[in-house]
Amino acid sequence: MKTKTIVLSLWATIICSGSLISQNMPNEPAYYNWFDSKVQRYNTGLFNGIQYTEQYRTINEKHKFFEKSKFQLGSVVYNGQFYD
Repeated sequence: MKTKTIVLSLWATIICSGSLISQNMPNEPAYYNWFDSKVQRYNTGLFNGIQYTEQYRTINEKHKFFEKSKFQLGSVVYNGQFYD
């Protein structure tokens, strides 16, 4: 009886988890986009220091830091500043 209750509660949790609602991403106000277009990326904290240059060749299209060498869309928080 006890295992039947546990199994049923696990199944109910799995079935109901598909209908959960999470937080939506807030819409950025227009002035954020305006400011970003005026400042440009070169004046942000991302461009801080010297540029990294690779000293050695890669073999078989491998990448030293990543699994793939293709760009991916994403966002990052760097020094407490959100970049998208």
